[in-house]
Amino acid sequence: MKMHKYPTLGVVLAAVAIVIWAVLHFEMRTGWVLFFIVAAMTIPFTTRRMLSVLFTGTPLLMAIAMIYGTPACVVAATLYALMAAVFLRLNRARTVWILCAGFGYMVCEAFLYSAAYHVLKPVNLFLAIVAMAFVSYLVTSLLRNERETWTDRFPLLLNPILAASCAAFLSVFDHPFVLLVALPAIAVIRYWTKIHESRLGGPAPNATPAASPSAQ
Repeated sequence: MKMHKYPTLGVVLAAVAIVIWAVLHFEMRTGWVLFFIVAAMTIPFTTRRMLSVLFTGTPLLMAIAMIYGTPACVVAATLYALMAAVFLRLNRARTVWILCAGFGYMVCEAFLYSAAYHVLKPVNLFLAIVAMAFVSYLVTSLLRNERETWTDRFPLLLNPILAASCAAFLSVFDHPFVLLVALPAIAVIRYWTKIHESRLGGPAPNATPAASPSAQ
């Protein structure tokens, strides 16, 4: 497989800039920490492929974006991505370069879908939720196996739609136990992603990504 280093390096540098921006604009609110903890707890139950890690925690990261804003979402996504990278590396599932690329795409995705939501929310809430899902789908579709086409990836549109819908439900209620509602959605997303990975076969654990860093 062929590594397109410069576009990927650009994404990683953009992610670093976004993280710096988020830290500078971050408000010291701690309500999002519980959402993050639950999201982080899903990492060990993923399939040890970056695509699975990326999708599994999305409902809770999107909820953070909706409730606490873009800076909090970016900070949470950064911590989530770093924990996922450490988990995958300890299991020797990915190379360092692919982990860096995955980190960059995770952070950029969180920033973009959160920004899309907050820009469109004053116009129409439903439109904002739909835009959030489609932005997430488009960004994650850049992280794909060399055997995948856009047509192959289309069924995974279910994941961001389900994640955004679940996040919207969580954002309506302000109670810790409402996080339990996210667990069935997370289970469905994990199962649906695993089916997709199995159908394509997935690359070898340390395979180098194609046009974009592989998430498989």
